[in-house]
Amino acid sequence: MKNTETTLNVTYARLLEIAKEQVHMLVRGNEIHPADAHDRGVCSGTCLLWYRLALETGADKERCQEDHRQLRILAGLSVDDQEQSADVS
Repeated sequence: MKNTETTLNVTYARLLEIAKEQVHMLVRGNEIHPADAHDRGVCSGTCLLWYRLALETGADKERCQEDHRQLRILAGLSVDDQEQSADVS
């Protein structure tokens, strides 16, 4: 972790695509065995990390919140507490 000067060059759309792929891969693994607290935590963390990075792209906060909601739905997570978990900015 020595190189702190490198800038990540990624678009909002590509970042969202990557997050969806990751969530899909995590959820697909749950077809073999039911999701437990660890699986839900990994999915939730993936969604929250995406949200924070998405805000860094300068995207509209409302758009980020809606896409965060959609990611949580894709992950099979509750969206009722989304506002609390996403309101970290």
